[in-house]
Amino acid sequence: MGYHYRARYECILFFEKGKRKLHNLGIADILEAPRISGGYPAEKPVVVSQTLITQSTEPGALVIDPFMGSGSVGVAAVTSGRMFAGNDLCLEAVDITRDRLRGAGAIELIAGAAAPVDSISQGQLGLAGPAGGGAG
Repeated sequence: MGYHYRARYECILFFEKGKRKLHNLGIADILEAPRISGGYPAEKPVVVSQTLITQSTEPGALVIDPFMGSGSVGVAAVTSGRMFAGNDLCLEAVDITRDRLRGAGAIELIAGAAAPVDSISQGQLGLAGPAGGGAG
């Protein structure tokens, strides 16, 4: 009832398949970055994702974010030389992510052929909209 302490941290869930090599064992278990204000709801700083991605993957690896929101993980992945696959039920989030990835110089690979992100329809990007929303 009433007052609660203000959270100064957020937990990160990090999943992996098999054993992975960490590139920098000196990274602490607390990553500090300024909050994003005025952006997409609950938007995370790109630098946090970049730290985790570059520390635990090789260039060219696939990074997946099934709840991509504003696309911060995708931007971190492509600017770090990784591939990115993402999904979100919110069409606004899909559009925001598409714009951010385009701004980061991303290209979309479809059946082995590369094309600029802006020349591909939403369905071809594999980004899902709400049921009956016509995302395909």
